[in-house]
Amino acid sequence: MVTWFGAGEVRCAMLNVGQFEMSAKVLFANAEKESLPVALDRHALPVEPIVFQMNPLFIDTGTHRVLVDPGGLGPSDSLPSSLREVGIGPETIDTIVVTHGHSDHFWGCVGADGVPAFRSARIAIQRREWEHWLADGNPEPHHAQTFREVLLPLRDRVDLLCGDTEIVPGVEAISTPGHSPGHMAVVVAGRAVQTGDAILNEIYVEHPDWCASFELWPDEVVATRRSLLQFIAERDLLMVQPHFPHPGLGRLVPWEDAWTWVPEDAGAAPSPA
Repeated sequence: MVTWFGAGEVRCAMLNVGQFEMSAKVLFANAEKESLPVALDRHALPVEPIVFQMNPLFIDTGTHRVLVDPGGLGPSDSLPSSLREVGIGPETIDTIVVTHGHSDHFWGCVGADGVPAFRSARIAIQRREWEHWLADGNPEPHHAQTFREVLLPLRDRVDLLCGDTEIVPGVEAISTPGHSPGHMAVVVAGRAVQTGDAILNEIYVEHPDWCASFELWPDEVVATRRSLLQFIAERDLLMVQPHFPHPGLGRLVPWEDAWTWVPEDAGAAPSPA
């Protein structure tokens, strides 16, 4: 499944490499008991289960071909195959951006045979994130183990970023710590922003103070989410969401004292040359 859209003069596509399930009771662990059913009903979401899509973002700036959060549920050839189906050779990808070190955002870096899936690509990740997952005593040992197994062997391909910076012309990193210490969002051509896991579900737009039970730094998550939503609203950026229902594109519109999420239609544009 591929959905094409534009960010100014930059061509982009949302792909899909699978899904997994999440309980609303886990995802909105601190929600007020009486408020959660109302919010779920407003967005036609069940308590059990809420489906999380995995939507990698492809960006073609005309000079660079970038893949943001090439995830999956394990080493697989599904992402390279999806790219080939729309005329994009995996060998033409020159930059991979990993917003953070949870495996559903990077497992696609290696194929089913365990070798790099994008042999010409550099991998951009925040230095703080890289060091976090390699440190002893990581509070998420399962994620740390997968990070080390998949990304550490690719160290010679990794470029470590420091905060807000340009990754390639037209693609910028902005620091959004909280979900993990070195989490970042990605701004495309000043028109769109891929938010990583800073905003896991559309309900968080209306209730930014709600947090999942697995958030280890909830205060930082909330502060970052509020700041990011303000950043998006002030610039009227297209939101590109890796876990929302495909294609995961939408905008903020005013709602009560804050905003709500409104999906935006995108077309099935022809494959790039």
